[in-house]
Amino acid sequence: MEIICLNCDLSIFFTFILLLGPFLFLFITLNLIPRCDQTEYLHHNGTCVACPVCKPGEQLSGDCGFGYGGDGVCIPCEAGTFSTDTSVDPCRRCTQCNLLNRLALAACSPTSDSVCGHCLPGLVPSTAPEKTPVAFCY
Repeated sequence: MEIICLNCDLSIFFTFILLLGPFLFLFITLNLIPRCDQTEYLHHNGTCVACPVCKPGEQLSGDCGFGYGGDGVCIPCEAGTFSTDTSVDPCRRCTQCNLLNRLALAACSPTSDSVCGHCLPGLVPSTAPEKTPVAFCY
């Protein structure tokens, strides 16, 4: 006499669905959503779109890339910062010549960094051989 379990196949199926269902859902969902690169945001239509590119002297008003952003606009660099390239990169801090103990030849502007000159009077370059205690410039 053979015992046949009609519900066994269904119980195995439902156990499988209950245990693996959430992972299956995540797998399907993650593969349906496009993966945007570092200079793209996910548009509301489901496609990856290039982030706005700003001209020299500007930066995006918010982060953009890897699927996020998209609502950013180009704004001028803040005081003490600059950008020289057309890009999605933020503005960089200006070099402070006085902290390097050097003369400032040109001030920082929104589109260019400061230009530092020679050492301040009485200082020697940090690459000079040290014979006596001296103050260096960098």
